[in-house]
Amino acid sequence: MQEKHIRIENAKQSHNRRVALDVAATGNRVFPVRVRRMSDGKKHARPLIQWGTGATTDPDEIHALWDKYPDAVPGMATGNIFVVDLDDRDGKDGLSAYKGMNLDPDDALFVVRTPSGGLHLYFRGVDDLTISQSDIAPGIDTRGHGGFVFAPGARTVFGEYKIERGDLWDLDELLLGKLPERIRTALIRKNEVSEEDQSEPGEYAAAELMRPLSFIPSDLPYGKWVDILMAIHHATGGSEAGLASAQTWSSDYPGYNPKEVRDKWRSFVKRSGSKITADTLFAEARKHGWHSVAAANFEDVDDPEDDFSDLLGPEPLPTKVGGLTFQTPGQLRDLPPRHYVIKNFIAPHQIGCIFGEPGAGKSVLAPYLAYMVATGAGFFGLKTRQGGAFYVAAEDETGMASRVAALADELGAPDQFKLVLGCSDLFSGQVEGKGSPDFQALLEAITLSRPRLVVIDTLAMAMPGLEENTPEGMGCVVAIGKALARHGAAVIFVHHGTKADGNTPRGSSVFNGALDVSILVKKADPKSGIIKNHLKKNRNGPTDLDIAFRIGTRNVGVDIDGDTVSAPICEPCSAEPDNEYKLKNPPRAVLNHLRTLFETDGSPVTEDTWRKECVADDQVSKAKADGRRRAFRRARDELLELGLVVFEDGLYRPVGKVEGAFDECD
Repeated sequence: MQEKHIRIENAKQSHNRRVALDVAATGNRVFPVRVRRMSDGKKHARPLIQWGTGATTDPDEIHALWDKYPDAVPGMATGNIFVVDLDDRDGKDGLSAYKGMNLDPDDALFVVRTPSGGLHLYFRGVDDLTISQSDIAPGIDTRGHGGFVFAPGARTVFGEYKIERGDLWDLDELLLGKLPERIRTALIRKNEVSEEDQSEPGEYAAAELMRPLSFIPSDLPYGKWVDILMAIHHATGGSEAGLASAQTWSSDYPGYNPKEVRDKWRSFVKRSGSKITADTLFAEARKHGWHSVAAANFEDVDDPEDDFSDLLGPEPLPTKVGGLTFQTPGQLRDLPPRHYVIKNFIAPHQIGCIFGEPGAGKSVLAPYLAYMVATGAGFFGLKTRQGGAFYVAAEDETGMASRVAALADELGAPDQFKLVLGCSDLFSGQVEGKGSPDFQALLEAITLSRPRLVVIDTLAMAMPGLEENTPEGMGCVVAIGKALARHGAAVIFVHHGTKADGNTPRGSSVFNGALDVSILVKKADPKSGIIKNHLKKNRNGPTDLDIAFRIGTRNVGVDIDGDTVSAPICEPCSAEPDNEYKLKNPPRAVLNHLRTLFETDGSPVTEDTWRKECVADDQVSKAKADGRRRAFRRARDELLELGLVVFEDGLYRPVGKVEGAFDECD
């Protein structure tokens, strides 16, 4: 009997890992949850990581998480997906209530049956419906931005979340079923009515608190966490909008439970003379650097000690005494998997530098790097985590605009890439602690948009008046970089090399010492035209990565005389021109199918169309249909990692310059 129980547990563990990988393959972030049956028979679910930031679609990270937590159940973050939960327990009949609103559950094209007999109706995410919103009617809950549901197919001690309608692999298309307007209207009306019923309107709108809240870590000690909740409640008069802000801020807390936040919120009473007020929130935010950025929006107090040097302080960590952090080996062993912006190259909160002599190609490589992050394509064979990329063109805005236009013609036009113009001074006033207007504006944009990458091109032009050869001057550059990276972006400066040997960035060694990664770009070989880049420093991986490219040109328009305007573009290539990369099956066959589809229609291709072509071809795999689907997914991931395929706006296309390279593949 015990052996049978072990076999059942092992099967469940393997099943949930596979579900996590399959759901992540649809582009939806997953994370591990521990589910237990309590003594009273009720369910207790606890996320095992800070899922607001740790939920992932990366297969390697998922394997690492399930190696660590083999009995975990996969949770799926909502936001891109909006879920209507129709309960069937505790005397509630959500399905009848839904139909009572003259709504048809069959309008949802993807439906999951929960272990208790309820239904999860899946719809496309809605921007203005955030976190977990509930009680539209008895038995009807919803999950939007900041919430999560158990992934379709997940198995718990209570049973399986079975897919009742639709196919997981067609999920993106099935989400075209539109969220009923009556649900959206009911949620909005509920919030409006709740706010109108407040006897004591709050001093602040909930939106005003989001910036200072974004500086406060959500893994505070429990008592401090309650104080911040109480401060939000007092500041907003206990409004539903205030509760939504509290839920959003708390969603990164280990073991986050929306019901616990809601119950705490409802237990608070707004009293005059309370010791816990908005000032409590602002004071905590100032401890983590907020005052130097935005406190002027709320207070008139000028703190002479709150200067720019505060931005050099350490990031907040869970266990602190004063300014020091203490962690045991066990705590370090249990740290969650590390995140990256470009795997084995640069991570969130880190600072990098692309440097070299003038004309070497620094400002050709740098926009290409930012573009790969914005599109999620591979950067010289390294994985990227797709996200926003801000490219600050402090030097030659017109020329950089042409280079971006060339990239757009070649690789598509992702909305995630933003060329930042008009930024001419990130430095003036920083030493005195006043802060430059350009710096404040850029930091505010980063705070609101949370890009994965920020590139400053060039350091010298972005910081006029900087004394590069002094520790104080370059220390201020480091502080600026750390401030811009505070919310999780990686920051890369484009800079010049030293005049002596050019092997380190120009200026005081303080800057080079603070870098997490640096690339030396040397001028092209006169015979091959190949630019071989040298990683002089890499805290995330090896320094012998093959990062080589040629500078091509593309026509991007005409001038006022009708003459053609061209722009340089990065064309990745092998560092050894005589040794072309040989792609083997099944990736070669999968790529060839995509090329054929792309060339036939002249437009990007859906994954469903691409997959069907590959599953029908025994060159992809000699296995049966299921085996070919798995071979397709593995080949697709490899092609994305190599940068041979670009995925954007839900569509795939081959990278333009590689087609001819595979005519004679082994």
